[in-house]
Amino acid sequence: MEKVIVKKILNADLATVWGIIGAVGGVDQWASMITSCRLEAKAGEGLKRICGSEQGQLIEHILKLDNEKKVLQYAITQQPFLPVANIVSTIELRANGNATVVTTTVEYLPNKGVGVEEMEAAFNQIYAASYAGIEDLVSAH
Repeated sequence: MEKVIVKKILNADLATVWGIIGAVGGVDQWASMITSCRLEAKAGEGLKRICGSEQGQLIEHILKLDNEKKVLQYAITQQPFLPVANIVSTIELRANGNATVVTTTVEYLPNKGVGVEEMEAAFNQIYAASYAGIEDLVSAH
């Protein structure tokens, strides 16, 4: 398994940012590559987030949602974007004055022949764009 850590300071308070990320749904409102997002809950399976994109469907299983510690963890079981498998992302928030520090840890298994540096750059780009989208969403309201 490989690991990438993406850290960003958002110009929005912790409660506001957690209200967006901790809601789990609505990713299509702040992640530009996502065109639709819905949640499904089935007995014995937990919460599943299904997102659409121009490239295909993204399916995520929510592993942890801790409202007290402001942590969201999910496993991506299907995705059309990157040549990797077994993705688990953990998003942790903490207050920094009136801003919020977002730390995302991504663990994944690269497909054979895929460069780790290439995947690190891709994950950094994806999460940076998503968090910029959260800032835009907050400033629009």
